[in-house]
Amino acid sequence: VLVLAFPTSIKTLPMSFRSEVIVALKRLVKDQGITDAALSKLLELSEAAVKRMFSQQAISLALLE
Repeated sequence: VLVLAFPTSIKTLPMSFRSEVIVALKRLVKDQGITDAALSKLLELSEAAVKRMFSQQAISLALLE
């Protein structure tokens, strides 16, 4: 289990740190064998929305809680 303690919005973090967090999250998801389809079901989003979140680095920490 990975526990991260950050401010409410990842947008308040410096850009480079935010990018590193998102890249690490994507790597963790991939290493766990979680597909975009499975993640979309877990987050109750469309698969396209999940892909867009990662490609645009637009992930809300509130979404991950």
